Amino acid sequence: MHLNCSFNGLICHVSYLFQIFRKLSASENFSNHVINRISGTTAVELLSGLHWYLKYWCGAHISWSKTGGPQLSSVPKSGSLPRIQDAGITMKRPTPWSYYQNAVSSSYTFAWWDWERWEKEIDWMALQGINLPLAFTGQEAIWQKVFQDFNISAPDLDDFFGGPAFLAWSRMGNLHGWGGPLPQSWLDQQLILQKKILARMYELGMNPVLPAFSGNVPAALKSVYPSAKITRLGNWFTVRSDQDGAVPTFLMQQIPCSLK
Repeated sequence: MHLNCSFNGLICHVSYLFQIFRKLSASENFSNHVINRISGTTAVELLSGLHWYLKYWCGAHISWSKTGGPQLSSVPKSGSLPRIQDAGITMKRPTPWSYYQNAVSSSYTFAWWDWERWEKEIDWMALQGINLPLAFTGQEAIWQKVFQDFNISAPDLDDFFGGPAFLAWSRMGNLHGWGGPLPQSWLDQQLILQKKILARMYELGMNPVLPAFSGNVPAALKSVYPSAKITRLGNWFTVRSDQDGAVPTFLMQQIPCSLK
């Protein structure tokens, strides 16, 4: 099977997801030998087209290892692949974006993944046609640098960042410091991992969604900027507001430049 791709910008600018069509093989000198050819605008479209063909024309199945993993024994050898109809096939996206993950996925499983596991996941995303994945890994290293610019010390951040299994709820502002602190080596390693994740997503033509500032800040920011409007939240399930460091604080307005 030959894959052909021409990059024409973002997927939202085109009308089709992928096209599969029959084409005479140039190597056969205009004989009747026919191959299947897949075209698309990004690597995501190409891989999703390949997955569609393998699934619906070859009876193959590709999923996570815990749900069966790649099952490709039904795929014939390259010279015996099923031929599609003469008219070819065009698949269109119902919407421009195929979104993947949610805010807590990172603390269910992703927190323990290395690059090898992430690479498999990103390739699986592309096979499924996903082009808008969340990319939340490594953000604590960035927040560390940002808050240090606002005179927040490393010990203050120990009470802010949660442990790997609780980072999702720390990031969302449900609780602070739970399961922490995070060692510097972990922060550095996650940032390196994130750069690899983003590079692979961009390589495939995806548009990763990066985290933005929601107002969630370390409690120590109130001591550094006493005039800033910073609010302490109430109870979250069994986490009481009188538990030091556990309940988040939110910045309700921008810190004036004169205070920085």
